[in-house]
Amino acid sequence: MEIYERIKILRKNHLKLTQKNFGIRLGVSRDTIGNIELNRLVRLDQKLSLIKLICKEFFVNEDWLLNGNEPIFVEANTFSLDEFVKQHGGTDLELQIVKTYFDLEPNTRRILIDHFKKDLVTAIFENPELVISDITK
Repeated sequence: MEIYERIKILRKNHLKLTQKNFGIRLGVSRDTIGNIELNRLVRLDQKLSLIKLICKEFFVNEDWLLNGNEPIFVEANTFSLDEFVKQHGGTDLELQIVKTYFDLEPNTRRILIDHFKKDLVTAIFENPELVISDITK
């Protein structure tokens, strides 16, 4: 089995994604995915960066994708909140806020959530023309 065939099997059978949704997750068009699955990009160097991205985004074993050696998926070793916030454009202050929030006792966090929910409902009730995105700005 060739790389392009494994990509299609991965997308359809394991991830259950359309070409469009698979492309969206990878930041490429449906046509790009279609071309890869039809082996229109024959040279490996034409698709190597996308292969690396597929492996990173979906935790796919690169050795399986390139050579067919199982397992198909690899376990993510760790989750880094710092890295997650950085990848999503968060600031140092936002990271500190999240960390501080989770340092609170669960009951205190629950009180805070209830407070914010109440304020949100009140703001919407008092200003029905507001859209939620206006409130969170």
